Amino acid sequence: MERVDDMDPRIEYTPANSWFTAGVSEEYNSTTHCSQSSPAEMTFQFNGTSIAVYGTISPLADRPNPVDLYILDGSPPVQFAPIIQAGVVRRHERMFFSPTLKDGLHTLVMRRMVNNSESFVDYIDFTPSVASGESSSSLVLPSPSITNEPQNDGNNSVQSKSLSTGALIGIVVACVVLLLAILVLLFLFLRRQRQRAREKSSPPVFEANVPVGSLQPARPSQFQYSQRSTSQPQTIPSTSESWNNTLSVPSGQPTLREPLPGKSSRFVVNTPSESLSAGSESALSDEPPPYRQS
Repeated sequence: MERVDDMDPRIEYTPANSWFTAGVSEEYNSTTHCSQSSPAEMTFQFNGTSIAVYGTISPLADRPNPVDLYILDGSPPVQFAPIIQAGVVRRHERMFFSPTLKDGLHTLVMRRMVNNSESFVDYIDFTPSVASGESSSSLVLPSPSITNEPQNDGNNSVQSKSLSTGALIGIVVACVVLLLAILVLLFLFLRRQRQRAREKSSPPVFEANVPVGSLQPARPSQFQYSQRSTSQPQTIPSTSESWNNTLSVPSGQPTLREPLPGKSSRFVVNTPSESLSAGSESALSDEPPPYRQS
């Protein structure tokens, strides 16, 4: 709310000679404007959404009761006609107030209707527009408690904004950390999948624990040949027909074998000097060997 004193040049009093100034210490800024003639007028223009006019009611009972008309933006007039009480001065009396108006430029006209009556205008309160209210230097607040409340509200709003900003930063940081963790896990998972795919596609490799240089081709000089000993008799398998190595029978006495079937008078004799080949038959003789002759 902005308060305008009656001495403010924004208030226009016409005709000028129909108005005079007065005032006591109990009145706002100790000044008032008064008129005793009709049709004197007061005009005030403002940008805002509401307006109210305050003044002083004269205690002089020998004068007629004042009647004033208030016309806002050319709308039907609103009449103010107070009852004078002899010897009673009523200061800061509200003489006119408007309903809530559309924000913009408005014009208020007060027109005096009764001659020789007195009307004292002390100050005007109006609600300015947002733009004009911020630049105004004559804002009047009724009590110190109300003055402190907007400051507290401002501090609370700043604090709440700071808390909201801190919470927002925390949420953003948490989201970034979570996103990075998801990306790292995804990277590790994909790398593991690629390794498994390569293991399945490649053939198995067996490693032999063989010392380096041990696998070398054998040279002819490394083979050793030995002559079969003739001191021991060799047994020739009967099932091997391809074995034809000549075996030496040790020297000594002839060996007597049993007569062959069907030939009871024949003996098989192996002489020491004979050499047998694999698959050959023993020598047959009708005469017994010397050691069987009697």
